[in-house]
Amino acid sequence: MVAHRTTKINLARFAPYPSSASHGQPYGSKPDENKENQASPTPGSLATKSSRPGNSKNASLPKPKSPPAKASTREPDRSGLPNHYLDIQLEEKPDTRGEMEVPCYEDAAAVRRKLKALIEKKVKIPNSNKTFNQSNLAKELQEVAKRTHPVRCYQSKMSSGGPSPRALSAFLKKTGTMGGGDSESFYFGTILLEKLRIWNEKKKTAAREKAEEKFPRGRVRLDPDTCWITCRADEVPTRQEIANEGR
Repeated sequence: MVAHRTTKINLARFAPYPSSASHGQPYGSKPDENKENQASPTPGSLATKSSRPGNSKNASLPKPKSPPAKASTREPDRSGLPNHYLDIQLEEKPDTRGEMEVPCYEDAAAVRRKLKALIEKKVKIPNSNKTFNQSNLAKELQEVAKRTHPVRCYQSKMSSGGPSPRALSAFLKKTGTMGGGDSESFYFGTILLEKLRIWNEKKKTAAREKAEEKFPRGRVRLDPDTCWITCRADEVPTRQEIANEGR
């Protein structure tokens, strides 16, 4: 005969928690007592939720990048300018011999870089539907020459109607601060760039303003590789001194 064992079941264990009980506390315990029975965390032992790494809500997010500023589409004010950009008149200043010419403040390297940019960026030629390429640039420089008087260039020879495409190509391949500084490409290129700056209402760069202060009458248009200088044997100037000679 098998003896049956009876077990007394405490039904309170299976009773649902009252709605008023706090989550995370044993049933029947008072909130204050439970709080007192918990050990107080030592400083730094527990990280707060806001300081836990990876908390996306409190993590500092990078500020959104502002959209790039749109290029101004405002047309330059040309009310005081002639109808054609090449007809803009530039100030001339005398050199040491009293000969008048448009001052070249920037060196040949800067002029060469800007002329190349006209070609590479295919800048539109004002008063025309064409863009600058090497052939069109040479034609524009020749038009500049027609609108001004001849000046002394290579070996004191007078300019002869502006550079040919071949002469312009040779200038653009030169190197150094004043490489090709005695050429027609440098002089008439300087005039062309200045007329374009005025036509497009562009401000002078800081480098340009600094050059005007350093060379009030402009630079001497010489190429250190080709110029002849009369001087004492113990007073031979360096290439840099020649390149930075003022008029």
